[in-house]
Amino acid sequence: MYLKLFFLVISIIPISSDFYSFYKKTTAVIDMEDVYYLNKKYSENELYYFYKVAFRENSYDFGLLKWEKNELSLYCNGSDFEINIVKNIISEFNSKFEKIIKFNLTNNKDIADVNIFFPKKSSLINSSFVRKHKLGVTIPTNQLYTNMLKKVDIFIKTKDMNKLRMKNIVKHELMHSLGFKGHTYNLPFDNTILGGTNYKNNQINEFDYKALEILYDNRIDVYISKKKFHNKFIRNKIFQFDVY
Repeated sequence: MYLKLFFLVISIIPISSDFYSFYKKTTAVIDMEDVYYLNKKYSENELYYFYKVAFRENSYDFGLLKWEKNELSLYCNGSDFEINIVKNIISEFNSKFEKIIKFNLTNNKDIADVNIFFPKKSSLINSSFVRKHKLGVTIPTNQLYTNMLKKVDIFIKTKDMNKLRMKNIVKHELMHSLGFKGHTYNLPFDNTILGGTNYKNNQINEFDYKALEILYDNRIDVYISKKKFHNKFIRNKIFQFDVY
């Protein structure tokens, strides 16, 4: 009787979007069939790298971030030199990732999904997100009550910056713009785009590609928590490094 009454009430009273979002985040699971598929398709190191870069570091993370669409418009506000760097990186990203997601340059920042800014004064960068020692930052905005990305702003510092270092930083932040929230500091991932915050790497490697492929695989629920992903794919595995 009480169960029937409960279902009658929730059928009459609309469930708010925020309640629904919370419900999704606390009930998301990965089916055992999908766990088997992903474990078979990806190596332990590939799943571990994804785990480290897709979720926030040192926190209990309710879910992933990603785009609903596979083509993103990008606006760059910078000098001709800086815009040319971004164009070259976009070409490289598209050649590597176009089967999953791609960028299209636009001259209209109001319609852009991703905006890249090269402010010449540190005061122009949002001080609540950027500390003086940081060289770049990515600020995502979610769609209301969801884990889907709505817009991303990237800020790149320009002071005392040579071309190679700027290129590495832009690549690093563009990877974050696709939904990656973390970094990893372990071998063998030090040569990845998201391998730490030293911005030393300039090459997109297989770990970067596989992480993006996993993130945009429909078998991965966008609301899966860091803890649940760890329990399914990381716990009880033998790694040559710490999983935390």
